[in-house]
Amino acid sequence: LEYTAHTSGWTADSLAAAAQSYRLIGDLTQASIHYERALSLDLEWVGRASAMQSLAEIYLERADWARAFDILQSLSAAAPSPWGFFQLGLIAAPVDPTAGLRYLQQADDSVYLRLLAELRPVLTGDQVSPLRIGVILLNHDLLPYAEHAFTIAAETAIDSETTALAFAYGALARDRQGKPGGDWIARAVALSPNNFMVRYLQGLHLRHIGDERASLNALIAAAALNPQDPALFAELGTAYRLVGDMTSAERWLREAVRLSNNDPRFVALLTDFQTAQRADLQAYFQRILPLETTLPSAYRHRAPR
Repeated sequence: LEYTAHTSGWTADSLAAAAQSYRLIGDLTQASIHYERALSLDLEWVGRASAMQSLAEIYLERADWARAFDILQSLSAAAPSPWGFFQLGLIAAPVDPTAGLRYLQQADDSVYLRLLAELRPVLTGDQVSPLRIGVILLNHDLLPYAEHAFTIAAETAIDSETTALAFAYGALARDRQGKPGGDWIARAVALSPNNFMVRYLQGLHLRHIGDERASLNALIAAAALNPQDPALFAELGTAYRLVGDMTSAERWLREAVRLSNNDPRFVALLTDFQTAQRADLQAYFQRILPLETTLPSAYRHRAPR
C-alpha cells in the first residue's frame, strides 16, 4: 500500500486500507494518523462514516477521551447510531451530567436500558457524583469508562474522603483491566487510612497481585472499622481460607451469616466452604488409609467408609 501510494498517490480508500492494516498489527498511532488523513482528504468520501467509527474505536481503546468525543460527535451528526450516542453519554456523564443523560437517552436500544435506568437518578440528582457514576459503570464491567469517571472524581472532589475513594475504586478498575493499580490504592490509603471501604478495596488489590497475607491484614482493618457489615466478614473468611487458616475462615463466614440474619447469599458461601472442607478431608483420608495409618480416635468417626 505504501509503495503504491508513493507511486500513484494516496486516496481516501488506500489510506483507510493502510489504517486497517496498522490496526491489525497493533500500531494504533499509525492507524489513527491514516484514518485522520483519509477523512481530511475527501469530505465527500463514501467511507467516511465507517472510518469515523473505526477512528473513534481506536481513541476509545487508547482512552483518549477528548479526541474520541470529538470524532463521535462528528459521527453522530453524519450517521446517528445507538452505539455512537452511548459512547458519547459514557464519556460526558462524569463531566457534564446533563449532556451525558441526553446522549444516553438518544441511544435508543434495549441493550442500554438497564444501565440508563441506574444512571438516570444519579445524573438528575441535586448533587451529581462522578464517583457514584464510576461505581455504576464498574458494576456493569465498563472498566475504561469507570476509570475515566474515577479520574474525574479524584480531580474534582472537595474533600479527602471522596478523593481517597475515587483513587481506591480507580485502583480496582485498573486492576481489572490488567493495568497497575498500586499507586492509586497507595494514595487512597494515605489520604484516608480509616475508611473501611478504602481498606476493603486495598484488600482486593493486594489479593489481585497475590499478596494474600497483606490482603488479609487490610481486610481485618476494614472489618474492624465497620464491624456490622456481613459482606466484610464474608470477605475476611475468604482471606483466611486463602492463607490456609480454615478454622478462622469458617468462624468469620459463620459471623457473616449471623450478622446478615441468614441471608441466603452468605449461607451459600458457608455451605460451599463446608462442602469443600468435607471433600478435602475425604481426599486426605483416601490417601492415608491405604497406608494403614492409625487415625486418632477423634477422627475415626469422620473417616469415609
